[in-house]
Amino acid sequence: IEYGFHEVYLMNGIRVTIYSGKRTKQGQDVIVMRKYLMKDNLTFRDLERLRTIPPGASPLFACMAGLGFNVIFVGEVRSGKTTMMQTWQKCEDPSLEGLAVASDPETPWHEIMPGVPIMQLMGEGRELLDMLKSILRGDNDYVLLEEMRDAYAYRMFLDILSTGTRRSKATIHDQDAVSAAYKMASKIREQFGGSQDDLIAQIYQNVDYAFECCQDPEDRSRKILTGIVEFSYD
Repeated sequence: IEYGFHEVYLMNGIRVTIYSGKRTKQGQDVIVMRKYLMKDNLTFRDLERLRTIPPGASPLFACMAGLGFNVIFVGEVRSGKTTMMQTWQKCEDPSLEGLAVASDPETPWHEIMPGVPIMQLMGEGRELLDMLKSILRGDNDYVLLEEMRDAYAYRMFLDILSTGTRRSKATIHDQDAVSAAYKMASKIREQFGGSQDDLIAQIYQNVDYAFECCQDPEDRSRKILTGIVEFSYD
């Protein structure tokens, strides 16, 4: 309790965040229970029905997923980024070998895509640098990075893509695609040095598309894809 902050997962997948001790006011300990509402076997057609993507758009997304673009899903908390990435990933070739890196066990890929060879690793912060050398020596066909939050995650994603890896997907908290690219470059430069312009160039050369997601302000249960942004560097 002296630590003041804990995250635990219930067996049904609910994430429980606990604030206590010196982190809270006296008698005002906090417990937050977040339930993930992602349904099994959700498809792009289901996202059409839920009005997350426009009517008739499912063939476009299925085709893009099949072509193997490197993509990021951008949005604020509870904007549907993870749902979009999971739906996109389920269109992936099941014979390819994937690598999923996350800071918490939010997405059970072994349950969502049983039998598909996806290596699931957990780590955050400096731990990601320790993983990176072995990951770069591996032969995974693609990488999945959930909830990129800091310079270490941004650096890992960019270094992996810079080796020519395709079909990779990631999510990032930000309001729009353009500011997300600058955020990644700025945080990497602050932590590791280098030219921000060069870092932005690497991002725009290695990420093909960014998908902007939001939560409907009038119906918080509804998630909306608000834009598709193509990254290209001249």
